[in-house]
Amino acid sequence: MALLSNWFHERFEMASVILKVALTMSLTAPLGAQGIVSGSAPISPDSEVTIQVDLTKTIGAYKPIYSWFGYDEANYTTMPHGRELLSELHDLSPVPVYIRTHHLLTSGDGKAELKFSSTNVYSEDANGKPIFDFQILDGIFDAYRAAAVRPMVELGCGPSQPA
Repeated sequence: MALLSNWFHERFEMASVILKVALTMSLTAPLGAQGIVSGSAPISPDSEVTIQVDLTKTIGAYKPIYSWFGYDEANYTTMPHGRELLSELHDLSPVPVYIRTHHLLTSGDGKAELKFSSTNVYSEDANGKPIFDFQILDGIFDAYRAAAVRPMVELGCGPSQPA
């Protein structure tokens, strides 16, 4: 049991570091990507706005905004079309592709369902003793690695037992 506890603790620490990095990136990257200018005057809803575009002028390097993708059904990741899609997204983008998937720690049978999925990382036996099973979650992250995409780890949906 100590070995399992250490293994789980190491994975939790790794997930914590990944989450901190992802949160930092998700809070700061969008501002730069959108070119938000600080100190700009607010626009009244009654104001008329005119936009002029000069296609002969170069302002700067093109920054793709389509490198972040997300979906609910984590279990679809390891299916043939899921793996194929991850590779296609990677090949489409000149910059690193980030994938955010819901339900990475949700309890259940591990079968894909529309709008919901489960990895069943945590469950309990009849006596309430914890059972940890990272097989499905490992497969999801193995698929990310095989497609050379980067995970943005979301730990928003958790197991039902500890809740």
